[in-house]
Amino acid sequence: MALSGLYNLGLGALASQQASIAATSRNIANVNTPGYRRQSADLAAQAGGGVQTLGFSRADDATLSRRERTREGARAGAESLSTALDGLDAELGPIHDELVGHVAEMFGSFGALAAAPTDPNLRTDAVDRAESVASSLNRAASTLSRARADADADIGAMARQATDLASAVAAGNRAVRLDPSDPGLADQRDRAAQELSSMIGGTARIDPDGMMRVVLASGASIVDGERASQIRATPDAARGGLSRVEVVDGAHVDDVTDKLDGGQIGGRLRFRDTEASQALAGLDRLASDLGGAINAVHSQNAGLDGVTGRDLFTGSSAATIVVSAAVAADHRLLASAAAGAGPGDTSGLAALSALRDARLGGGGTSTFQEEAIHLGAQLGAATRTARQMLSLEQGRSDTLAAIRDSLSGVSPEEELTKLSQLQHAHEATVRFISTVDDMLGEMISRL
Repeated sequence: MALSGLYNLGLGALASQQASIAATSRNIANVNTPGYRRQSADLAAQAGGGVQTLGFSRADDATLSRRERTREGARAGAESLSTALDGLDAELGPIHDELVGHVAEMFGSFGALAAAPTDPNLRTDAVDRAESVASSLNRAASTLSRARADADADIGAMARQATDLASAVAAGNRAVRLDPSDPGLADQRDRAAQELSSMIGGTARIDPDGMMRVVLASGASIVDGERASQIRATPDAARGGLSRVEVVDGAHVDDVTDKLDGGQIGGRLRFRDTEASQALAGLDRLASDLGGAINAVHSQNAGLDGVTGRDLFTGSSAATIVVSAAVAADHRLLASAAAGAGPGDTSGLAALSALRDARLGGGGTSTFQEEAIHLGAQLGAATRTARQMLSLEQGRSDTLAAIRDSLSGVSPEEELTKLSQLQHAHEATVRFISTVDDMLGEMISRL
């Protein structure tokens, strides 16, 4: 081979080594960068000998990456639900406990008043106990309503983040199309897609044209090549002013509120529309059943003034139930006697006390105190189930991450060893080129 050929051979080897050193150096620098895939220089043999650098590629398995993004949506949805339920259980649990105690105390105060039905202090205590029950129901309803409103606000903020991430994935598609040789651009797109999956779930796949497309389980398209849809939270009168979640693509609007299969938005929606909503409905049933049963007895009996037909409670929901203004203002109106029996009669109080053991709660399956206990237990069970699901989904995600790291992760020890080898090869190539250069110089000087 002519000296000029040897010289070009050395230059090609030097360029390939420099490219490999650059890739290895990036690997070492990004060893702790989330979502980074190990890079390598793409080398190919040249006709006539030598090597040429074609560009850079990254270690990635498209199927594994797609599964990891899908699993991230499920994991983030479980985390979102678990976090919301943990907060609600911590705040509502003590109120549930108080409610159970106040229900027992109220029925106990009716029995205590029966021993001295005209005693003003015992009457005041009985009305106070009834007010405590109403107050506990009010506080629990307020806590649940606030939790649902907070979740709704979270959904709005998350929708905006999802829109930004969808735009980032579309921009990543554009960047990859314009410069497919830069693996760092694909990493950036993958990170945005992973975050988008965490936010709204769905499936993010890379099609044969190299473009990533993100589609929800409902079929709504979030990202189609370089085009991104808007994720919008819109107040909905049919939901009591709470938001519905829409995918907006130009003039087309798709309501996906009840179709999301994961992501933080999906977790918050489940908390708002299922867990918290069911808890509030349970409280409302308890308030309605308890107030209705007591009023049915109370209105048939008379206060110390001999008048019947008064309710003890007004309001039919946990948020609205209160002791009637008349009884609250004048405790003598608390019904204790049968109609026409006189103030010393305790038939009305006996009937009120008997409601303590009556199975009028939970659709006729439990006492009111048992139903109050059951409501607290239901929330606790839902919270534990959400934690278990999060643990399961986290384990699945960790397993996929471990597989991905084994395929495309960076081992600092391996990369440092490779870098040392490349540097030695680089030095040898430089000496080779220097030798050829000296030989060429000597040849030229002899001409």
